[in-house]
Amino acid sequence: MLTALTSLVSLARPGIVATEWLNALWGVLLFVAPWAVTYTEALGATVTSWIVGVVTLVLSLTAIPASRAAHRQAIQH
Repeated sequence: MLTALTSLVSLARPGIVATEWLNALWGVLLFVAPWAVTYTEALGATVTSWIVGVVTLVLSLTAIPASRAAHRQAIQH
């Protein structure tokens, strides 16, 4: 839910770099969640958390340069 919300904000306002960093944080939290919330016995949920966490982290980190460029362009106008 939080990932979807910050992603929508990022799409609506691409110059806000903080939303990309927040999505990276959500990705890390999703990856760590099986151990923190102790549901490692549920293999399907654990693997899903790991996959979604890694994909979220990687995609948000690759979006940071574009978001920074949009931020710089917004400041110049």
